[in-house]
Amino acid sequence: MRRPGATLEQLAYAWILAHPSWPLPVIGTNKIERIESAARAASITLAREDWYALWIAAQGHGIP
Repeated sequence: MRRPGATLEQLAYAWILAHPSWPLPVIGTNKIERIESAARAASITLAREDWYALWIAAQGHGIP
């Protein structure tokens, strides 16, 4: 999965935002550049297949 120009941090935020229970990430920073970066993650749309691919990669095994 490639998202030109997206950072790993933005992809992590996009993954959280695409979770079916719709949690809200807490970014925990006062640095404007990190806040702006996190806000840009809202414009990244992950396909369901990409979301699950990231989940499987993080878990190291498939979903039962």
